[in-house]
Amino acid sequence: MSVVVCGQDHTLFLTASGKVYSCGWSADGQTGLGHYNNQFEPSLVKGDIEGEKIVQLSCAADCVLAVSDKGDVFGWGNSEYSQLNSATDLQQINIPKKLNLGLGKITQVAAGGTMCVVVNEKGSVYVWGYGILGQGPNVSSSKIPVLLPEPLFGLNEFNPDAKVVQLACGLSHFAAVTNKFHLYMWGRNRDDCLGLGKNHGDQFFPFKIAVPAEVLKVSCGVDHTAVLCRAFA
Repeated sequence: MSVVVCGQDHTLFLTASGKVYSCGWSADGQTGLGHYNNQFEPSLVKGDIEGEKIVQLSCAADCVLAVSDKGDVFGWGNSEYSQLNSATDLQQINIPKKLNLGLGKITQVAAGGTMCVVVNEKGSVYVWGYGILGQGPNVSSSKIPVLLPEPLFGLNEFNPDAKVVQLACGLSHFAAVTNKFHLYMWGRNRDDCLGLGKNHGDQFFPFKIAVPAEVLKVSCGVDHTAVLCRAFA
């Protein structure tokens, strides 16, 4: 196996050849095996991803997003907050469905507890679902992907080529890493998981975190965040 992704009560395995296996709790269809029963051993996930080469998976709870080498996005599991609205209006999906996002070739996805985010090959970041989406304190839900303005991630006249290249999320917070090795975070600041300093409140827009090194990779837990860094040259 090349990658293991753990949701709240289930596990996904992504092989080097791009196939997905799953096991665990599936009350919301999050194993993607065509049923809502517990799965006690890994089994091959089919549906719309059959014959596709999946290159990335994300699941912080019980909604799963997957992206193929072609840049297509697939989803299954819980959709109570319209996470999979582009494929179906059902609230639970037990088999992968291709999402018709219309956002170009997608390179990275992240699925939180109630919200989703993707970035395309141009570095444009889109969010939807329910929660702190990064669009300010007055926006808490969206059934369709909405663009987060590129300047929020460092694009300006001094950095005209800055763009997001990696995404991660916990249950209720998001992280993004740019090609400049900068870390941006937003969402609920449970137990100071955003790295904004002690007792800082929730963050309603992507915010650059003061990491004293180059950020290479980010990983989010339920209420904490870890980054892999490289010292400044």
